[in-house]
Amino acid sequence: PCEVRVDHVAIKKRCVK
Repeated sequence: PCEVRVDHVAIKKRCVK
């Protein structure tokens, strides 16, 4: 699945499995 995370002022999009 894909999960979107917001780190400080950066948007990180990581897809695992």
